[in-house]
Amino acid sequence: MRKSMISILLIAATVMTLFAGCGSNSGPTLPTLDLYSSSLTGTVEYVDGQSCRVSITEGDDHYDEETSIQLTYSKAEGKALAEVGDKVSFEYNYIEDVADYNGLPHITVEQIKVG
Repeated sequence: MRKSMISILLIAATVMTLFAGCGSNSGPTLPTLDLYSSSLTGTVEYVDGQSCRVSITEGDDHYDEETSIQLTYSKAEGKALAEVGDKVSFEYNYIEDVADYNGLPHITVEQIKVG
């Protein structure tokens, strides 16, 4: 009888030790994505007026390097219009400025920086 009580206590102590680190706040956390203010830099591959296809050279949380995006802008700083081969950078709001365009991400912004 005494041995069985000691065995039960040892088992209970072992179980409590095993589950001691399983608190409610110990689970993995998801990465934080900035949905409101991001910036990208890329090289212009194709131009059609104030719309162009850009290959990303400096990505962010949403787009990796070498990803192609479609970019539409209203104003350009540094040049009147972007040309093929130009380096462009811009800031955007992921929630408001990003859509889909023929399978590519399409980002519409007010201004880009050329050069």
